[in-house]
Amino acid sequence: VPGLATRIERITPNPARASEIEAVLQLTGVGESSLEMLDVTGRRWAGERYAAGTAGRRTWRLPTGANLPAGLYLIRLRERGVEQTARVVILE
Repeated sequence: VPGLATRIERITPNPARASEIEAVLQLTGVGESSLEMLDVTGRRWAGERYAAGTAGRRTWRLPTGANLPAGLYLIRLRERGVEQTARVVILE
């Protein structure tokens, strides 16, 4: 899709409680893509995969019941060699 870039548009709120986290993504759909939520040690707490052809804006929410300890986390988006990482702080 010309002019479209894979990216994390925003994460709101930040800082937040785990139940409130929402990430808005932009996908080109050129290839399979994935989103992961990692702690600073690299442990994967949540994520989602999107099939090739899934283009446009997508909203990801942390699954209900995800019991994350307070701290700093990374949300990583990957699509065909493009990677973007954003930080989010979980308060409690």
